[in-house]
Amino acid sequence: MTSHSTVSADHTADVAAAAPAKRPGLLFAALAVAAVAALATLTNGIVMKTGGEQLAIEILAEALDMDVAMVQASAADSFITESMVETLDARAMMAFVVGGLLLLFTLLGGRAAIWARVLVTIFAAINILVGVMIAGDDGTNLLLLLGALATFASIATLVLAWLPPVNRYARQLKNSR
Repeated sequence: MTSHSTVSADHTADVAAAAPAKRPGLLFAALAVAAVAALATLTNGIVMKTGGEQLAIEILAEALDMDVAMVQASAADSFITESMVETLDARAMMAFVVGGLLLLFTLLGGRAAIWARVLVTIFAAINILVGVMIAGDDGTNLLLLLGALATFASIATLVLAWLPPVNRYARQLKNSR
């Protein structure tokens, strides 16, 4: 009887060691929040890139607390409008690069590998800066909302990606190889 329980205990340990690690919900949450942050930043980039002169005029009108038609009549094809369009284009490119790389490393982070979580962390931190820059500047309500969403989702990503259950899961996967 004693030897049977010892064999049973050894067998249970072998089965537990051979069982695949269960992916924690926090890993899914971290990846989902990172994807939301990346998509918010990419959407901001699309809005800024496609908005062009009309978006620049809307932002200028809102900043000056004037009617869009008045600003459009006086500022269309002006140096200020051209400068704002160039700024929006530059910010759009920055949003495309940071948001795209954050989304890429988020998609590669499904197995919680340390290299993927480090890269997600780096680009989430950069995404915070991009989101704060966009949300803290004059802009349309959509730009401000997406910038704030990207910022808060990136902060949540930084926290969720390194919680103990995610670390344990990564360790279990690494040890099972």
